[in-house]
Amino acid sequence: MSDEAITGDVIAALAASPRVRATEVRVHTERGWVRLNGVVGTLAERTAAEEIAARVPGVLSVENDLVVSSDGTIPDLEIEREAADRLARENLANVGARAEAGTAFLMGVVPSLAVKQQAIAAASAVKGVRDVISELEIAAGEPVDDVTLANDAAEALSDDPRLDVTNLKVQASDGSLLLIGEVGHSRQIGLATQIAKSVPGVQYVETRLKVRKPPF
Repeated sequence: MSDEAITGDVIAALAASPRVRATEVRVHTERGWVRLNGVVGTLAERTAAEEIAARVPGVLSVENDLVVSSDGTIPDLEIEREAADRLARENLANVGARAEAGTAFLMGVVPSLAVKQQAIAAASAVKGVRDVISELEIAAGEPVDDVTLANDAAEALSDDPRLDVTNLKVQASDGSLLLIGEVGHSRQIGLATQIAKSVPGVQYVETRLKVRKPPF
């Protein structure tokens, strides 16, 4: 695939996504390496633009040079208030937030890795936030051995009707999960990862899933 075609596909993917206002995003491609330049409204948009570009076929790597438009213009106190409001709206009022020079620090204890990432995403969507540093801890709860953790994750995955887990295996080690095998569609990779992150006791999830090739 040519660089021009990749650039066009990235631009189209950004324009089609409700997560990014792509009118001020510029895309340049060289030998499959994509560079994003321009201005976005929030850190969440900056992160989303990179994720969207990375999923475009033919893209080897993404260099994200996007700038958040409100960098340095919104007082830290206002950032803290907006972050607290947004966290409360997402039922994360137990997560504390403070801001220093546009960097949001998140503090507290959350029940799972999925909730931790939900809090980070919520803070990233606040105008004026240029970076998020998580000091959140995942509640330890009752000790869970690796076999039990792997079984709990496998059960959570198999219980979701949106997933085909026929060729999906779960391995656990010291609170970390490894997902390996094949799924039926690329969307199922993200879904499986998110489900695994929601299992109590999981500290980290590594995904090595591939999309199963259709039979000929």
